[in-house]
Formats: sequence, C-alpha cells, structure tokens
Amino acid sequence: MLLRRFTVSEKSMSPLLQEGDYVVTIEKPPKRGDVIVFEHPARPGFHLIKRVIGCGGQTVEVRNGAVSVDGMESAEPWTADDTAPDGSWQVRDEQVFVLGDARHRSSDDSRTIGPVDVGERTHVVVFRYWPARRAGRIKRP
Repeated sequence: MLLRRFTVSEKSMSPLLQEGDYVVTIEKPPKRGDVIVFEHPARPGFHLIKRVIGCGGQTVEVRNGAVSVDGMESAEPWTADDTAPDGSWQVRDEQVFVLGDARHRSSDDSRTIGPVDVGERTHVVVFRYWPARRAGRIKRP
C-alpha cells in the first residue's frame, strides 16, 4: 500500500476540503463517491483533487442541473450546487468521471477535460491531517 501526501490548493472541493488542507492518499481502485488526486492530463506534474461520479463502463449525463449515471438520477449528498453545462460522457474501462463538490468553482473536471485515465489504482483521499482542528478520516458517503 503506497501512502502519499498532498496539499489542497483550490476551493473546488469545499466544504469537505478547503484550500490549505493537507491530506493523505492510498493507492486503490477508485469507487463512486471517492475523492481522488490525479495528474492533469494536459499539465504533467500538476495534480487535481475531485470526486468520482462515474466509473468505467458507465454513461454520465448532465441535464437541467442534475447528474445521472446510466440513466438514473444520481443522489449527490456532497453538493448543493446545480451542475452545468448539459452533456453526456461515456466512461471507458480504466477511467473515471470526476467533478468538484463546489461545481461553480470547479473548472478542470470531467466536464472540460473529459473522463480521466486512472488504471486499476489511483490516489484515493483517506485522511486530512491538517489543520489539526479538522483532522480526521475522509469517508465515501
């Protein structure tokens, strides 16, 4: 099991993660609802942190502010934001579809960069260790 540390440097995952939070990841296959860290496909060495909405073999659609996976409207307890723009994305094997929790602040997610290649293992956020007052396990809802 490979552990890795990352610093959150943006606000797209608020309120769960805030700018300046320090998190620990483990390498494992990502599942829907997991928060992951991955390298931006067009910017080597630049990492993003987003939530997995759809996995390999699924179709993700955005219509009228709502997200559907394989034709079923998706419960999203992690966000209160409407999702835009409308669109449909087919997620291939070894890819995930990711969105920021704060949709209005999330620009580099699968709505703009498409589904993300992750392979069998990727960096899944499991723990926030700083700031100390907010330290604790990051669980999938």
